[in-house]
Amino acid sequence: MIKSCSKQEFKITRYFHIFSIIVIIAGTSYNIYAAANDKETGLWLPLALAIMITLRLPNQICVAHSEKDGWLSVFGSTIGLISYIILCILIIHLQNKKGVKGQTPPQGGSGVSQVEESTTEKKPKNIKTNTQTLLNLSSFL
Repeated sequence: MIKSCSKQEFKITRYFHIFSIIVIIAGTSYNIYAAANDKETGLWLPLALAIMITLRLPNQICVAHSEKDGWLSVFGSTIGLISYIILCILIIHLQNKKGVKGQTPPQGGSGVSQVEESTTEKKPKNIKTNTQTLLNLSSFL
């Protein structure tokens, strides 16, 4: 049989769990701010979710020692953590790939300077991504 957590261990892991709530509130707040101001949300919400899950896993493991069904919560959180880490890696990879493409000099002699092109070019709003990341949050609350 697996050893149960001591009262001191529960106390320490409880503080980690409370801190994880603060992390997700900060990450979500930034994501809402960025979405409201047409800024790219990108990495912040999945990163905050990955940190939140990492911080609360020790508390879930302590609870799982006492409750048999607690291991389902640990397993679900572990799957969520892995998926959010993969999402962070993909976002970083796509941002780097996009950055490399954006650095190529314009071809042709249109007579328009690069500064004029960048000021007249509008970025499309990424509403789908912003909405999707906000909706993903509901699965962890």
